[in-house]
Amino acid sequence: MRTAFKGLAAGMLALGCNSAPIEVSEPDFPEAAQQKAQAKAAQEAERAQLPRAAAVAPALQEFAVSARSRQLVAGAAHLKRRTPGYRFTQTHVPSLKFVEHDKPALSARLKQVTQRFLAASLREPAASAAVAAVVEADALLQVKAPAPGVVAYAVPESGAFTLVRDLPALKETPLKDSSAAVSAALDAITDNDWLQLGKHEALDLAGVTTQYQGATSEQGTQPATRTAYRVMFGRTVAGIPVLGPPFEVTLDSDGKVAGVRKGWRDLAEPAGTIELADESEVASRRDPLMVEHLSEESLSCGYAEDTNPSAKQVAPGVACHYRYNNPKAANPLNRLQDDWVNVAKTPELKPLRGVSAAGLNLKESQ
Repeated sequence: MRTAFKGLAAGMLALGCNSAPIEVSEPDFPEAAQQKAQAKAAQEAERAQLPRAAAVAPALQEFAVSARSRQLVAGAAHLKRRTPGYRFTQTHVPSLKFVEHDKPALSARLKQVTQRFLAASLREPAASAAVAAVVEADALLQVKAPAPGVVAYAVPESGAFTLVRDLPALKETPLKDSSAAVSAALDAITDNDWLQLGKHEALDLAGVTTQYQGATSEQGTQPATRTAYRVMFGRTVAGIPVLGPPFEVTLDSDGKVAGVRKGWRDLAEPAGTIELADESEVASRRDPLMVEHLSEESLSCGYAEDTNPSAKQVAPGVACHYRYNNPKAANPLNRLQDDWVNVAKTPELKPLRGVSAAGLNLKESQ
């Protein structure tokens, strides 16, 4: 089971990934240098003649949700792209808690979403066959052998679920741009009841990634072909963003759903409010070393949800996420550093958790 999942997960992670050429130094021989320069000039001239099939399109900033059925699922008539920078201007925010899932109910839900995933995703008539039993293994609820090449499981601690299948042979997708991908993802969510939001929740666009396939042969470099999309939705509560895992839909080369991942926890209806600390109190809770020695790159506030679906979290935090740039980092991959600060006036609420799956320090600054 783990071996099959790793292979499928690798395919999912391949979406949106880019590889960089590795430059290797050569001996300083004049002939070799001249040949290298001529080859490079010829290659650049050849590339200039190629159509720009892989040109990066501007990021989709807003998507109009036309159908009423979609609007009911999305909680809005327009989905805006999520950007850093939300700040609290209010003194109180709704108090939220996550829904606790019992295993029998979650198993039934997993069977339901898997059945619909098979029908929507696979091209064989057998896709409508009944889903086998749900078993508990490795701290997960797993659908037993749903179909060849398909993995379906849920996490009891959070109610998150993942449905994924093998990708077909790569070819040009019929989905021509990000807007078409968002439309197809919303259609699939609406038709298959994969997502259930509360009345105060609404979707936004966390991102759209595109997979390209290119080829190099004796005839030269070929134009890259757009082969798949992954659409990532975020959510807001009463207009406040939830900073946490997304809801993802992967669309393959046929434009069909190849993966669905509900990363977030379900929210109960708001009950009461939380008073926020004033600016001076929030400033006192920030990491003094980061404030003094690093440059602030971005700031986003909202409800903080742990990105680790196996973590037990009763309620989302109310926090501000400060991201800093450390130009002196020995490893460039560690250049960005994060500080999550509790902004609730009552520190006893303890809304932030230890270390998330993404490695973000969700510490409680008091």
